[in-house]
Amino acid sequence: MSTGFVVFAHGSRIESANEAVRAVAAQLAAAGPFDQVEAAFLELGRPDLDGAVTALAEHGARRIVVIPYFLTWGLHLERDLTRLVDQVAQAHHDLEVVMTPPLDGHPGLLAVLLDRARSMPPESDQAPTPRIIYKYTDRNGVEKILSNRTLRFARPSEMNDPFDIYIEDLLGLDLEEVHERAIDALCDLLTKNPQEYSDRCGVPLESAEASAKILRNASDERTDEIRRYLKSVDIAALSPEYNALRTEQPALRDAVVNHLRNCAIFCASGTPSNLLMWAHYAEQHRGAVLGFLPDVARDSMLTQIEPVAYSERRPSLLDDSNLLARPTPESAAAANRRLFLTKSSEWSYEQELRLFIPGEIQPGQNATFKHFYATELVEVYLGCRMSRENRGMVTELAKRLNAEARVFSVVLGRRKYALDMSRVA
Repeated sequence: MSTGFVVFAHGSRIESANEAVRAVAAQLAAAGPFDQVEAAFLELGRPDLDGAVTALAEHGARRIVVIPYFLTWGLHLERDLTRLVDQVAQAHHDLEVVMTPPLDGHPGLLAVLLDRARSMPPESDQAPTPRIIYKYTDRNGVEKILSNRTLRFARPSEMNDPFDIYIEDLLGLDLEEVHERAIDALCDLLTKNPQEYSDRCGVPLESAEASAKILRNASDERTDEIRRYLKSVDIAALSPEYNALRTEQPALRDAVVNHLRNCAIFCASGTPSNLLMWAHYAEQHRGAVLGFLPDVARDSMLTQIEPVAYSERRPSLLDDSNLLARPTPESAAAANRRLFLTKSSEWSYEQELRLFIPGEIQPGQNATFKHFYATELVEVYLGCRMSRENRGMVTELAKRLNAEARVFSVVLGRRKYALDMSRVA
C-alpha cells in the first residue's frame, strides 16, 4: 500500500513561516526517503488538511499519515486536528488516515534543546552593548532637543494611533472573550490532573477523579456535548479564581486606564533610514534624525527603552497562557507591558522602541521633558530637503553638545528607492 505523509502545522500570517513548514516537508521527503509528503495548515496557510490529502490521493497514496508539527498535545490537536482527520477519513472512504503523536516526548527533542543551549556563547561578565536609538523630528523639534538637551515624553493620548489609547472597550470584553477558553482549560486540567483541579476548584478529589474518568472515556461527540453544557453555565461556579478575577477586573481595568493616561512615553526607532518615517515624522525630509547611544555607565534612562511587539491581535489584560491564574502584582505589571509595548503589525516598518514612565505627567499637561546626557548624542542625519541654513544650525548645536557626534548628509539613492548617507562632520 502506498503511503503519503502530511506535515500538519498551525499556519501563520507571516508567509516565510509557512514556507519554513513546506521546507521541512520537502526535507522529510528527501531524508526518508518518502515519495509523497505534503505540508498542510490548520489556518492562515495553504493547503488545508483536506487539500493535502486530496493531492496525495491523486498521486496514488492509499494510506495517509498525519504528523502534527506541534510541540505538545494541546487544544488545537485535541479539538481541531482530531475533528479534521475524522472529516477527511469520511470524505475519502477509500483511504486509511492515521495520526502520529506531536513532537513532545520524542527523545530527539531533548537533543535539539541541548544543541540549542550549547550553541549559545558563554556568559559574559559585561553588560550587553546598547544599540543606537533614533529619533525622527522636524526642524523645530531638533532645535529644541539640541538646545535644551531634553527629550519629549507624551501622554498616550498624544500618540498618532488611536489604538494606543482606546483600551477601555478591550479590557471590558476580556472576560467575555476568554470564557470559552477558560472552560476548555478547566476541562483539560480536569482530564490531565484531577488533583490540581481539585485543589484549584475546591471540589473533593474523588469527585474530580470520577469526572475525569467520564471525560477520558467519553466519545468525541459526548465530550463536545459536555463542554458545550459547561460553557452555558456560569464559570464562576466552577472556578473561584475566575470568580475572583471577574470581581476584581473592573477595579483593575480602571487602575490600568488611569495609569495609562498619566504615563509619559518616549518613542524612537531602531533605524535612521526608513522612507516613510522621514516623510511622516521628519517634516517630509526637511527635519533630522538624531541617534542616541544609551550611557550604561551612568545608568541613563535610555537604557530602559524596549522594542515594541507587533501583532494582529490587540493586547489582553489577561494572560492567555494561564487563564486560571489569580491576578498578582506581577501579572498586572506584565499586562501593563503588553498594553504599552504592543502595536498593530501595520506599524512594524517603524521598528519602534518605547520608554514609559508611570504617573509622570501632571494634570493639565500633555507632555513632560527629560534631560539626556550630552555624550549620548552620537549621530545626526540631516534631511535631504533641509535648507543650508538649517544644516549649519543643527550641526553647530550638535557639536556644541558633543564634539564627537557624527553628522551625516542624507541624499536620495541614485539607483533604488533608498537614502544614501555620507558623513560631513
